[in-house]
Amino acid sequence: MSLRLPTSYIALMVLFLKAEPESEYGLLHTEKDTKIIREKVKSLQGSYLGYYDAVYKSIVSNQPIAVTTENGINLMKIIAAAIKSSNEQKVITLLEVS
Repeated sequence: MSLRLPTSYIALMVLFLKAEPESEYGLLHTEKDTKIIREKVKSLQGSYLGYYDAVYKSIVSNQPIAVTTENGINLMKIIAAAIKSSNEQKVITLLEVS
């Protein structure tokens, strides 16, 4: 059994996943050895299609999935900490978010 996507859907995803303009790059702001480092970072191209394909294959073959529930929860905590850090303009540890 395989999952087949309509050609129009695949074409739409290709358009959506095109490279972002440099003006949209993220800003990495960190400190190393007491030196402040700020640099633009190009986003890595991801694909939810691969993730959901893996979920599907896990369900139909009754196999464990590579990305666990714990991984997902930890990722949500990291995102919440990043948002809180940005809003409060200070370092937030993962222990400070629930």
